[in-house]
Amino acid sequence: MDEWKREEYVTLRLEIADKIKLQNDLLMFAVTTSIGVLAFLAGSDGTSWWEYLLPLFVLYPFARIISYYRDTVGKLSSYIATFIEEEIVSGEGYRPQWETLNSRLQLDRPTISEEFGTRNRYYIRKGGELLMMSVVYLAIYLYHVYREVSPLFQGPIGTDEALRIAVIAIATLFAFLVVAGIAMVRPAKMPMKKIREKYKTAWNQMRNEGLKASVEFEVVGAKREPKITSEVVDKGGRKVTRVRVDCGK
Repeated sequence: MDEWKREEYVTLRLEIADKIKLQNDLLMFAVTTSIGVLAFLAGSDGTSWWEYLLPLFVLYPFARIISYYRDTVGKLSSYIATFIEEEIVSGEGYRPQWETLNSRLQLDRPTISEEFGTRNRYYIRKGGELLMMSVVYLAIYLYHVYREVSPLFQGPIGTDEALRIAVIAIATLFAFLVVAGIAMVRPAKMPMKKIREKYKTAWNQMRNEGLKASVEFEVVGAKREPKITSEVVDKGGRKVTRVRVDCGK
């Protein structure tokens, strides 16, 4: 195995670990900050209805950033499993297969899943944490909007009341758009397994297209007409064409 391939493997594994740490830190910061803002609003006197939009403003940018890191981790992990782990073999005959085996791991019992996630802290098995929180914050916002709007419909609606209702309606529409924006960030709510499978399929397609390229070679110094044979073999789940050129002795 080439040394540069080993160095690439180590470098990409460190890059994955760095991206996962950033992702977990951002997720924790987004959760604690948004909950802190909500607790501050709930404990304050005279809080306006529109201030309950603030937790949603906190979640949206973090959902976009976290989705980028999750997508990057899936891309790097699938690249390692596709191009590197099948070829690396150490001097003792051990072949590292963490990315390959981790993508095939099936956890059925919640206790095992929790133990695995606590022990390794590697991949978040299910996404959508910020999406679920945004739905909860939206429900809390709608509750305070209802308390604000309901008295306006108990009497005659004048110009001031109509304008106020219009402003609240626009703000509510904006709140729904923010939640929809978080829901549309697919990598932020997709399980990591699906992200890896998506990129692994793309990497395999790229590799197979590269194998279709024509190869030209010239045999020099042969004592007789070379005999060329080929066969298709299975190597780690992928088809490889093995060519043998026999030029005699």
